[in-house]
Amino acid sequence: MSTVAVTRLIEAPVAAVWQVFTDLARRREWLSAVTAVDVLTRGPFGAGTTWRETRRMADGGEITEEFRVLECVIPERFVV
Repeated sequence: MSTVAVTRLIEAPVAAVWQVFTDLARRREWLSAVTAVDVLTRGPFGAGTTWRETRRMADGGEITEEFRVLECVIPERFVV
């Protein structure tokens, strides 16, 4: 099992950044490699939220992966 930690400083209000990162239906608008998102759970974003995301690969192909939020501390962080 691999572990990847990503940290990025964004000069914007925390609430605005949280809204963008957790708005799964609009991920294609700000992640250029994402071609499709299928949200599999209902309700607000939080632990248990699950979605499938399809992205373009460098070789021109596509890959679909399923993500599940394991931990969510609003509006600080979430772990998938």
